[in-house]
Amino acid sequence: GYLEQSPTYPEELTVLEACFYHGNETVNLIREYEHCLETPGNPGLDDLLLRMDHANAWDYERKAKQILSQLNVRHFSQPVGQLSGGQLKRVALANVLINEPDFLMLDEPTNHL
Repeated sequence: GYLEQSPTYPEELTVLEACFYHGNETVNLIREYEHCLETPGNPGLDDLLLRMDHANAWDYERKAKQILSQLNVRHFSQPVGQLSGGQLKRVALANVLINEPDFLMLDEPTNHL
């Protein structure tokens, strides 16, 4: 996982939405599932449900909230445009950690904290 020195998100996103902003395999599965639900009788739904189970996608939001809380970010509905530099860095760090990377590359991780 890579943590940028100066992470950026659209200012109108909430803290929790920011955790879904940078697509990863699990986020892409969740988006595919939500799209699939909009199409009744979608034949790919059964396969998608299995893939979501395998990726533990059902726990993604809970996991995001847990990691954010551990990083002392608790206002999940606050727009990221209202965050301080340190809070924004913590949200970005949560985005890296939620993917459970084998290796972390941090570009000045304590900058703004």
